[in-house]
Amino acid sequence: MDTIAKGKLHAVLLSSPGMGHIFPVIELGKRLTAHHGFHVTVFVARASSDPTAPESKTIEAAARLGLFDIIRLPSVDITGLVDPNATFITRLCVIMREAKPAFKAALSTMKVQPDLVILDLFLTEHLILGEELRIPTYTYVATNAWFLALFLYIPTLDKTVAGEYVDQPEPFDIPGCRPVLPYDVIEPMLDRNDQQYVEFLRMAREITMGNGILMNTWEELQSGTLAALRDAGLLARIARQPMYTIGPLTRSKEPVGLDSENALFDWLDRQSAESVIYVSFGSGGTLSADQLTELAAGLELSGKRFIWVLRTPTAKSGSGSFFGSESGSIDMWSFLPDGFLERTHGTGLAVGPAGERASPRGGRSVYVALWLELDPGEHCQRGVHDCLAALRGAEDERGAAGGGLWGGLQAEGSAGREDGGEAGDSWLGE
Repeated sequence: MDTIAKGKLHAVLLSSPGMGHIFPVIELGKRLTAHHGFHVTVFVARASSDPTAPESKTIEAAARLGLFDIIRLPSVDITGLVDPNATFITRLCVIMREAKPAFKAALSTMKVQPDLVILDLFLTEHLILGEELRIPTYTYVATNAWFLALFLYIPTLDKTVAGEYVDQPEPFDIPGCRPVLPYDVIEPMLDRNDQQYVEFLRMAREITMGNGILMNTWEELQSGTLAALRDAGLLARIARQPMYTIGPLTRSKEPVGLDSENALFDWLDRQSAESVIYVSFGSGGTLSADQLTELAAGLELSGKRFIWVLRTPTAKSGSGSFFGSESGSIDMWSFLPDGFLERTHGTGLAVGPAGERASPRGGRSVYVALWLELDPGEHCQRGVHDCLAALRGAEDERGAAGGGLWGGLQAEGSAGREDGGEAGDSWLGE
């Protein structure tokens, strides 16, 4: 649009490629326009490959709403800039680095200059544009405060920890937060010699350059970690800018697949409390055929009730769906062990990618969201016995001291409900 109604603030949002990045940015754009009266322009960066069908569908659906403008930046070719086997995080960072000139040019030539720019987590290199163009810039962390606390502390751990994080004998103390167990670190921290760790370390240092950080959480859910992030004696000495809670922002539901979704919820409602394991690798996560078979065997032999969001296997990395479409001509069910669906009938449910729209909605039957690293790396190689150990050990880990990332989030949620949580900086929240 060439003009903006008088009194409206103009916010520019930039998303990196990938469904897990586009969705949160679009939902934030909806919140800003519908609830806070902003004029919003959303830029979406493109990989060198064609956008996946779900990406195109999502962008087109958002454009049809007419709530804000959506502009796709020119695609960039990173051939020769990264190793063909580089992780998706490395590739994503290089893509956004190469897209920076196009985004700066687009900002500079807008007829109505933005009042603020909001960037997703993988765009910290773009924060410098705020200084150059004299525009306030914010980073949008679409996960939660617990992740942000660890993320901000990575540069400190990099200086103080010798060797690989996963080989350390003791948990890592994050100021004001629950400790992080060595085997519970996020994927980029698994191998300090990998380029994705270098990129993540850089991002953790750069995020402090912006005018503020937006988090998809709310005060009562993570009151303890939020307090640590805002305490000048704890994590606020690392990131001194304001921290804003803007959640919960969730994906808008589409009027499709309602029958199957209701059937899934009905099945959940019939299960006893905390008895179901939910297994999903996100919008881009995929397994190889061998890994899928191993996971199926682990789920079956564990005897636990489960919901498993199944995707077609890939020969690429465990994030193979981020930069390419899944082939509709391949029957993903054919990769399951013979008789698996029959033997687990009544105990577990395997659903296709559309089942991600029917992820557990906080019902009491959900036991734990299981995170299994199944990438073929030195620290991640898992087999049937490891799957069984993870599944059978989940109950012990839930109550263990430290509790890992999931345990910390669970504990904080409970604490927040008990003390009511203090109303802190709640910007854009409802």
